[in-house]
Amino acid sequence: MNAPADLPGRGILPCTFHPGKDELLSSWLVRLARSHRVKVQSFSRYLWPEIVVWKRDIDKLALPAILDTLAARTLTAPQLIASTTLASVVERLTGTVVTTSREGPTSWLMPVGIQHRTRQGNGLVYCPGCLQRDGANAYYRTSWRLAFHVACPTCEVYLREECPACGAPVNFFRLDIGLEDGSDAPLTTCHACAFDLSRAPAIPVPTREMRRYRFLYRVSREGWNRAIPYPHQYFRVLRQLVRILSCPFGEALRLQVDVRRRLRLGRSTEWPAGGGMFEQMPIARRIYLLKQAMWLLEEWPERFIAIMHDNRIRSYTIRRDMAEEMPFWFGTVLVEHLFIAKSRHLR
Repeated sequence: MNAPADLPGRGILPCTFHPGKDELLSSWLVRLARSHRVKVQSFSRYLWPEIVVWKRDIDKLALPAILDTLAARTLTAPQLIASTTLASVVERLTGTVVTTSREGPTSWLMPVGIQHRTRQGNGLVYCPGCLQRDGANAYYRTSWRLAFHVACPTCEVYLREECPACGAPVNFFRLDIGLEDGSDAPLTTCHACAFDLSRAPAIPVPTREMRRYRFLYRVSREGWNRAIPYPHQYFRVLRQLVRILSCPFGEALRLQVDVRRRLRLGRSTEWPAGGGMFEQMPIARRIYLLKQAMWLLEEWPERFIAIMHDNRIRSYTIRRDMAEEMPFWFGTVLVEHLFIAKSRHLR
């Protein structure tokens, strides 16, 4: 196809810039298109005429050809461009490599629910404070795609998952749909009703709870401690506990009642009974479950052992359906303290 006006057929793009700190690939690509006053779809077709860029979750499944072209035409280091994708984040949290053919669910990564190039799900959250502080250069972060990232460590407020005015999910790359030229609306604009998301009400996070989230975010980057230096080990166990705490029957239900009582959390009636994938739950429910799961892992392993004994929880209940390999430090506690031996309930 012919290049859009003022865009060279090859070489460095005239209005280029590097991605912001922690910026998503999709956010950077939209901002690049806008800097050249070209519609997002036209800009993408110009750079990659043989690739339908927006039919997939490009933040998770970016093709190497997309990243290579951006590196060459924006003079941006390949390592920096790779950091705009979710592949390295997912590998750190799960210990598995994300390939461009992996379309299914991924632990800790919220799905955006793409249907006909439109994102139907709340797979991207946002912090109104950060967007407001960004000003004219507002952008969306990679951390806002992670299911456990429910509060902003900078602004100390809960993240939001939809437009407060109309309830639509974040679809910033559709702002120029139906327009003859590219949109001049800020990237913070709701594509459905034009509400400015940077003006969304910000709900402060209690100090003690914020400390827990800061700890969680640190673990996601550095590991738990010297004995457990790999983030994916902690997050593998955390996700299993979240699953158990959302299970609506059996010993798991007994455990939930006791943990909620100790934390003085009421029984939530906002969501239907049943587990479901943590990554697809509303942010309010994810906050509710994270509070409980993180509390169980504090003062490890004494608190965990005591709670399991008090509620007569078997090791089978804890390890059941644990699809991924169980970390040694966790499995050892289950075997030594919760293992069932014939007629004995807890050893």
